[in-house]
Amino acid sequence: MDAKIIRRGTLFEKTDKNKKRNWVIMPFLCIVKSRNVNLDHENVDFRWIHSKNIKNYPTVPGLEKDLKVLGLI
Repeated sequence: MDAKIIRRGTLFEKTDKNKKRNWVIMPFLCIVKSRNVNLDHENVDFRWIHSKNIKNYPTVPGLEKDLKVLGLI
């Protein structure tokens, strides 16, 4: 995906107690030239949604915090 970073968030850590892992997350806000998405082996589906509707969808742990860090919600 051809993207231009327009805002960098703040690095933060997320603990997944179920998987007994710590994740270091660095969120970015990007502008893309195409809405086409190529999924890798870790993903099965995607959907473009407005950030204000994030609570209406099951997402990865910490996504809402990523959006807050970027000033999107």
